Order: sequence, then C-alpha cells, then structure tokens
Amino acid sequence: MNISQFKITYATNAHRLALFEELLKFIEKADEYLHPYQVAVYGSFITNKPSLGDIDVILQGFVRKDKWGEYSPSIFRLDGPIHVKPFITMSMDDVCNLKPIDNVIKEFSSTEENKLRNFNIASYVQITF
Repeated sequence: MNISQFKITYATNAHRLALFEELLKFIEKADEYLHPYQVAVYGSFITNKPSLGDIDVILQGFVRKDKWGEYSPSIFRLDGPIHVKPFITMSMDDVCNLKPIDNVIKEFSSTEENKLRNFNIASYVQITF
C-alpha cells in the first residue's frame, strides 16, 4: 500500500491524522539515512480503534554510504508516538537487497524475548514508496 492509500485508510480522524503526520516525519528521516529501506506498520494503528497512543513500526534498511559518518542507531529510537523496531545494516556493497518484509517480521516475532512474552505480529501493512 502506498503512503497516500495508507493515509486514506488509517488516518480517519484528527487524532489518527496527527499520528500519521508523525509517521511522515519518521519516514523523512528514514529517507535521509537509508537506501534501500522498507516500512511495515503493525499494532493498533491498523485497526479501526478510534483513539490510540502510538504507531508500531518495523524498519529494515541499509545506511546510505554518504551517511555512514552521521549514522547512529539512536536516530530511529525516538521518543513519542512512533515505536520503531529497527533492522539496520551498513553494507560495503553497492547493491543492497532487502529481505522480504514477511521474513523480517517472522524473525522479529521469533526472538527469545518475544517468544517469552508470547508476542507475535499477526497483521501488518507494508508501506511502499
């Protein structure tokens, strides 16, 4: 689903629109530091719950070579309504291939911590750019 379709589908009231605007700022930051990258949203934002506190995001990508000196993992650990699970790699290759987002989500769900919490991502929406 592209970002416009995502907005129409999920930013359905003023509160959700404000959260969506925060997601756009996050995506701008991802665009600045990563290439290629992909984003998947899971959790309550992709339900019809009218009032919620955050947007849960899986982010996978490769740090752009021109940003290696500026990049820090803390860039994507934000305070506020965007909760990010980053899977970021620095690569020496000119061509970087992303894993399918299904695989990234399965790996995240199968970590020991998430197994102990009985946490599993049952549903998500991948945003395409």
